[in-house]
Amino acid sequence: MSQRNSLSSLVPPDPDLSGLPVTFYIGGTPLFGLVLIIAGIAGPVVVGGILGLIGLVAQGLPDSWGWIVLGFAAIPLLAIPWGWWVMRSRTTVEVGPEDVSYRRETPLGKRSWQAPLAEYTEVVYRKVLPPSRSQAERTMHGVELLHGPGQRGVRLVQATDEALARFTQARLAALTGLPATEADPVRG
Repeated sequence: MSQRNSLSSLVPPDPDLSGLPVTFYIGGTPLFGLVLIIAGIAGPVVVGGILGLIGLVAQGLPDSWGWIVLGFAAIPLLAIPWGWWVMRSRTTVEVGPEDVSYRRETPLGKRSWQAPLAEYTEVVYRKVLPPSRSQAERTMHGVELLHGPGQRGVRLVQATDEALARFTQARLAALTGLPATEADPVRG
C-alpha cells in the first residue's frame, strides 16, 4: 500500500513525454495558491507585529501611527483572493496524435478549443525575457507550438532550466514529427 503525500495533490504531474497524448499543465499550481493564502493570513500578523513593536520602542512617531500600522498590515490581505484565484484556475494543453486541445478554467468561466496537429508547423524554443530590463537575471526558457494560421499558437513550457526546456522541445518534436527550431527572445 503506497502512502501519498497530501501536498502532492496540489502539484500537477510533469508531462509524460514517452508517447502521445502529452498533457501540459500551464501556469501556477494549486500549491502556489495555497502559499499565497497562507501569506495573506500570516502577513498582517507579522507586519502589524513588527510595526507595532517599532511603535512601542520608537519616539517621535506621528499620532496616526496606529492607522499607518493598520494600513501596512492590510496590504498582505490582497494575497488571499489572488491565492484563491490561482487555486481555482487551471490551464491544460493536450497534444495528441491528431489534434491539440486547449482548456482554461477560471472562476469567471471556461474557454476551450481544438486544432488539428497538422496545422502546427514547428516546436519552437525561445528565451523569455523578464518584462523589465532591471530583472535581467530572471530569464526563462520557453517551448511553444507554432500554429501555421497563427490563432492557436501556445506556450507549453516556461522553465528556469534551459536543459529541461530543450529536452522537452526535442522530445515533443520527435513525438509529433514537427521540426524543432529556435526563435528570437520575447519579453514575457
